[in-house]
Amino acid sequence: MSDTDAQLRTEFEVLAKRAGLVIPEERQQAFFAAFKDFRSVLERLHRPRDAAVEVASVFSIEGARRGEG
Repeated sequence: MSDTDAQLRTEFEVLAKRAGLVIPEERQQAFFAAFKDFRSVLERLHRPRDAAVEVASVFSIEGARRGEG
C-alpha cells in the first residue's frame, strides 16, 4: 500500500467511524475502492474552471425570459 493509499485508508476509517458506519470485513475493500474513486472525482470538481465550462453559460437569459429555456 502506498503512502497515499495509507493516508486515504486512515481518512476512510475515520470518516466511517465518525458517521457511525459498521462496514462488514468482506465489504471493506469494495467500500474503500469506491471511496478512492469518490475522492478523485472531488479533486477534479474542485479545480478552477473558466467561464466556458460553467453551466450558467449554456442557457440564454433571453430564452429563459420567453420560456424557451
